[in-house]
Amino acid sequence: MVSTLRPTCRKSRWGETNKPPVFVLFLWLFYFLLLTAFGAFVASHYYHPTLREQAARWGTGYLLICSVLLWPNGTIRSHLPGPIAWLLVSRLTLHEAYLPLLFAYGLFGLFLVYFVPKYYELNLGDQRGTIREVMFPFRCAALTFDDGPSPLWTPQILDVLDRHQVKATFFMVGKAVEKYPDLVREVARRGHSVGSHSWSHPYMPLLDPEALTTEIDRTSDALEAVLGTRPRLFRPPWGFYNRRVLDELRARNYLTVLWTRSSQDWSNPGVEKIVANATTEIRSGEIFLFHDGGNHPSKELPTDSRRQTVEALDAVIRNLEAQGFELRSLDEMIAAWVS
Repeated sequence: MVSTLRPTCRKSRWGETNKPPVFVLFLWLFYFLLLTAFGAFVASHYYHPTLREQAARWGTGYLLICSVLLWPNGTIRSHLPGPIAWLLVSRLTLHEAYLPLLFAYGLFGLFLVYFVPKYYELNLGDQRGTIREVMFPFRCAALTFDDGPSPLWTPQILDVLDRHQVKATFFMVGKAVEKYPDLVREVARRGHSVGSHSWSHPYMPLLDPEALTTEIDRTSDALEAVLGTRPRLFRPPWGFYNRRVLDELRARNYLTVLWTRSSQDWSNPGVEKIVANATTEIRSGEIFLFHDGGNHPSKELPTDSRRQTVEALDAVIRNLEAQGFELRSLDEMIAAWVS
């Protein structure tokens, strides 16, 4: 009569049905390298903090799930179908001596998915022509507004800026420029900088070459027709870009401008939260992201979509000025920086 050994927390052994220790270590090494490749790909290909956060959540969740499935009592894994259980490493029964190794690997995996992408972005990313902040010896910062112009919200934002005698930068969507040319002229007339934010606010890394050039050139043509000059600054929608997008922008002598700090006003988190996001622990040269329109200018915006931005802006400016910051347009900051 053949007896079946059931693994326990204290007395489990590597029996005939278990994989050998070397196999287990190699399998964990495979998952380790998989996480490394995933985090590095996200960071080096897209250069975007949102995707790095998603990679970190995915890696953390995966490690936690595997840790539960590998726990020696086998309670969860016993309810999974064989193929799925094998794919999830759930058939492996570890002696409790290996649990510290599993725990140490989990901690190292967390370090991997959180910090390796940051390393790749800073050292392997080709970011020439990309601006995230403008370094200054004195306290200076820039307010920027995306997705406009909006006939409802842009005039109100202009009035707040005028009251404080502050110049800002507006990254405009081509469709809205074509629809509201007088509003574009008014923004420029009041001394603010105007940049391009694509024609229809697409996800640019996935566009084919023809569509990518159309998004860039059509908006440039529209702004030149209204203002008489082609824009020098470009901000990709949502901040997403890759090397191909940067190459197209460099070929047209664009400076790709991202941001140092987002107010998160797009999510309507509340006026106090917007103010806190934009005024806490500020460094000189930071670029602030706000919105005066919606992501899809072809659609009508809810009447309160940018109300919180307008209400928060006055407090943001007063708070920054109280901290000794001088608020300038990006054109002014870059010109002073270069000189």
